[in-house]
Amino acid sequence: MTTTHIPTRRSAAGRLTVAAAAIAITAALMAGCSGEDGEPTAASTTPRTPAQAQQWDPGDPPRTIEPTAATPSSALPDAAAELDRSNPDAVSQAAVQIWFSWDTATDRGPNDATARAAPLLTQKFADSLFATGSNSPGGQWLTWAKQDAVVTPTIRLMPDQGAPQTPDRKYYVYEVTQTARTPDGEQVGAPVTTSAWVICVRNGPIWEVSQLAQR
Repeated sequence: MTTTHIPTRRSAAGRLTVAAAAIAITAALMAGCSGEDGEPTAASTTPRTPAQAQQWDPGDPPRTIEPTAATPSSALPDAAAELDRSNPDAVSQAAVQIWFSWDTATDRGPNDATARAAPLLTQKFADSLFATGSNSPGGQWLTWAKQDAVVTPTIRLMPDQGAPQTPDRKYYVYEVTQTARTPDGEQVGAPVTTSAWVICVRNGPIWEVSQLAQR
């Protein structure tokens, strides 16, 4: 996994370009993770065009029970149990992989996957995600859930648009392609591609995810 290296000396124009890129990537994350009160909220599950089927639909049938908040996990899934928490690249990649891995036969919605990523999140970010009830899982989820599909993501690191990596703060942009398959292994529809914008921050000897927004 590659990390953008920022030269120690730049021209004034170069510094302005990097500053603008940092503002752009941070603004994108804030747009995806902030509520009306300015506090971060759960990342939107709406993918970029043209995957309109995954948009949250206010016309979805009402739930028969009151939505409840997902319970954050205290331990990572077995596949990430040996994760090197001192490596921000590995932490960001693992968070995205877990976040977009869904089992529609057992999960109530995408928020259950988010809960599995909780050990990799900062306390503030986790609190903002799990303090309120879950929303409707959305049309794409419901389509996959009709066939008890297991959704597996393939992720690819994208250019970070010149965001200034520092010793204590790292920026990442991932392309995420989710593929759904039935319990028999049959693919359900076409894969859905979106992007995940991630910020990792240092917390002592380990790294944590302070923002993760789907764009």
